[in-house]
Amino acid sequence: MNINIRLLKHFDSVFRLRSFVKAAEEQLVTQSAITKSIKLLETKLGDVLFDRTTNRVTPTDTGERLIVHARDVIASLHVFEQQSSRIHNIETGCINIGSGPYPLQKLLTKAIHAFSKKHEYVQIIIHTGSPNVLLSKLIARQLDMVISDISKFETMSFFEKISIHALPVEPLMIIHRSGHPVSHPSTTMSDMLSYPWALPKSSPHFSRLISTVTKRDMNTYPFPQYLVEVPSVCIELVRNSDTLTSVPLSYAIEICQDPSFGMSILSQAFQTNDGIHTLKNKTLGPAATELHKYIETIAQQR
Repeated sequence: MNINIRLLKHFDSVFRLRSFVKAAEEQLVTQSAITKSIKLLETKLGDVLFDRTTNRVTPTDTGERLIVHARDVIASLHVFEQQSSRIHNIETGCINIGSGPYPLQKLLTKAIHAFSKKHEYVQIIIHTGSPNVLLSKLIARQLDMVISDISKFETMSFFEKISIHALPVEPLMIIHRSGHPVSHPSTTMSDMLSYPWALPKSSPHFSRLISTVTKRDMNTYPFPQYLVEVPSVCIELVRNSDTLTSVPLSYAIEICQDPSFGMSILSQAFQTNDGIHTLKNKTLGPAATELHKYIETIAQQR
C-alpha cells in the first residue's frame, strides 16, 4: 500500500478541525483537493475515516484508531526534516572529537576557540582516552574525528577503514622547575632519566621514544614513575618537586611564562607524531569539515 505523506497531513487536518473547509484553508489547497485526498486514503485503507453530514464531520472508529499512527508518521517526517536541515546548516549541530592529551592541550583548544568565534551555536564535545579507545569509537561512528598519535596506527585491525591527515611535527620539550639540575647545558638523557617523570596516561608516544632512543628496557626500568589522566597534573607535580615532564613546544612556551618553570630541549628524535583520523566511508558535515580546516591551519602555524 503506497500512501503519500500529503494524504496523512490532510487526514490530520480534517480530524483536528472537524471541517473540510477549514482543513483546506490550513493546508492552502481547495476544498475539493481535501475531499479527493480523504476519498483516496479511504479507498487505499478499504474503510471510512469520517462520517459526513451537512453541518458536521465526525471521525469513525477507524479514523480514531488510525490518527495516532498518522501523526507518528508526520512527526517522524518533521524530525527527519529538522535533522537534515541541521546537517546542512553549519550554524547549528554537534561535533564529537576524540583527542590525545598533547593535541588537546594547545592545538585543539586554539582551533575550537577560533571556530567558536564564528559558529557560537555549534556544540563541540571532546572525548579523551588512549588512541585505541578513541579510534574504536570512531569506527562505531560515535566520533566525527580523532586527533592523536599515529605511531602504531598501521598495526591496528581497522587500519583500512580510516583516513589519516598527518599534522606537522612539533618538538617535544622537557619541563622542569626553575633551577632544576637538568637545566645545565651538559645534562644528558641518562641524567634526566635519573629523576622521576610524570606523563599523561593516554599518550604512550614519549615513552616509546625514550625506549627507542636510549635502548632502555622498560620492563626492568619502569617509565614513567607517574601516569596521570590529566596533563595539568603533570605540570603541578613538576612545580613542586624534581619531577620532569614533556610537552610540545607551543605548550611549553606558555607554561614557561610562569617563572616557576623552565624548559630544556631534547634531540630531534623527540617530536610529536599526531594526525587527524576520519572514517573513509563517512562524509563530515559542514561544521566538522570547517573545524577540520581550522585544526590544519593552526597546526601549520605552530
